[in-house]
Amino acid sequence: MKKSLKGALISGLVIPGMGQIFLKGYKRGAILILMISVGMLIFVLKAVEQAFIILENIESAGGVLDMNAILNATAVASTSPANSTMNYALSFIFICWLYSIVDAYLLGRRIDREMGESG
Repeated sequence: MKKSLKGALISGLVIPGMGQIFLKGYKRGAILILMISVGMLIFVLKAVEQAFIILENIESAGGVLDMNAILNATAVASTSPANSTMNYALSFIFICWLYSIVDAYLLGRRIDREMGESG
């Protein structure tokens, strides 16, 4: 299997940036892994924040856990500003992931060409 395909698959299926590291693009890979980690951290923090908002809404409604109380609290929390931040974080992660796949493929293709010329 060509390095270009291996790099793209590793970046797409394992962790974005790992394909670059596999292809010896250590700085690129580390930067991509860091960017994805920051995006995931923001997403998780906002998800936890929304979970606490839902719990507070349920508690303020008497603390009774019935399906209507949960649905109402979820509807209120989904309109919070944290929801748009989560959408931005997911978009950022998705864009970084796609970039990682394309970049690993192009880096691998360059390595494949160099190996073909020298081999």
